[in-house]
Amino acid sequence: MIVFNSPVQYEIREYADPAQVVISALPLTEEEKDPAIHTIRTEAFPFGGKLANLEEMIFEEADIRYLRESGTPFNTTESSFYMELGQYQSVQAAEEKMAQLQNLLGSDVKLFIEEK
Repeated sequence: MIVFNSPVQYEIREYADPAQVVISALPLTEEEKDPAIHTIRTEAFPFGGKLANLEEMIFEEADIRYLRESGTPFNTTESSFYMELGQYQSVQAAEEKMAQLQNLLGSDVKLFIEEK
């Protein structure tokens, strides 16, 4: 396993004669790095009731993803999940959408903006 401490540009080439795999990795410059994405997410819930209720409240929204926050893979009874409610290019766009979603979901549901 190779772990990089910063983003890299990589290329993998396979050659037949002589048989070899060549991996080249170079650090990305600031201009080459992807811009930050801002996502709106809920707090984590056990699989089931609360998550299902939230899903019914916002079923018409697009770009909803359900992600595991903790727990054992393939074991939903011991895991917690959260909903990611869209990805936005700016904090301002995410904040505007979060205000709309907060009105729809009510004050009982905590929403957060994460930068990825």
